[in-house]
Amino acid sequence: MSELADYRISQGYCNVPHRENTKLGQWVAAQRKQYRLYQEGKTSHITAFRIQELERLGFEWQIN
Repeated sequence: MSELADYRISQGYCNVPHRENTKLGQWVAAQRKQYRLYQEGKTSHITAFRIQELERLGFEWQIN
């Protein structure tokens, strides 16, 4: 998550395009998927603590 925090500082947002940073972009997409599962009450690897930390960074769960 520290890589995302660094990205947020340099870019001003947490929506990482895959073409810009493939590894981090995939991680961000995985967090969104796990959050969606969590919201649906399905098995998910994301924790309430991680959700809170991501939201503290300004993470957007939905992208337009």
